[in-house]
Amino acid sequence: MERLVAVSGGFDPLHRGHIEQMVEASKLGRLVVIVESDEWIDSKKHKVLMPQSDRAFIIQNLRCVCEVLLNDDPNGDASKILEDLHPDLF
Repeated sequence: MERLVAVSGGFDPLHRGHIEQMVEASKLGRLVVIVESDEWIDSKKHKVLMPQSDRAFIIQNLRCVCEVLLNDDPNGDASKILEDLHPDLF
């Protein structure tokens, strides 16, 4: 059975380092990407440049990504998603 690998982040803006991370992570198993909420970006990083739905759409269309999940927790707490997902690697 293939391993399940998860990564998370704001990806606003999505840049080369993010894509390199996802490509490398996908070599370890089936890659699921958790995209943080606009509220988290706004409170922890900077004014939102691209809405969560647009970031998720772009990431979902990367060849290395199998699935995208949206984290709507304004504090960036992905524990509920990770609990449900049970990734082998995070």
